[in-house]
Amino acid sequence: MNRTNREILELYKLRLKHYQEKGVGAKSDLSKNTTITPQLIKNTLTTYISKCKKYGVMPEDFSDITDDKYRAFLIEIKGSG
Repeated sequence: MNRTNREILELYKLRLKHYQEKGVGAKSDLSKNTTITPQLIKNTLTTYISKCKKYGVMPEDFSDITDDKYRAFLIEIKGSG
């Protein structure tokens, strides 16, 4: 799998971690005026799994998402908005 595809999968994993950390009903820090809903989580997870299949990899657990990696992701997202 090439670097771009790896980064795409990583982004989906970080989004799912964010949704889990914030919780259903909370406002997402990833985009304006977005409330985290079960449907948003389901759609994101479905897309992640679909892309894993497309790229020929097994969906991973989320143990490689460290707190430092997650904080860096949030800082990057907030800086690009």
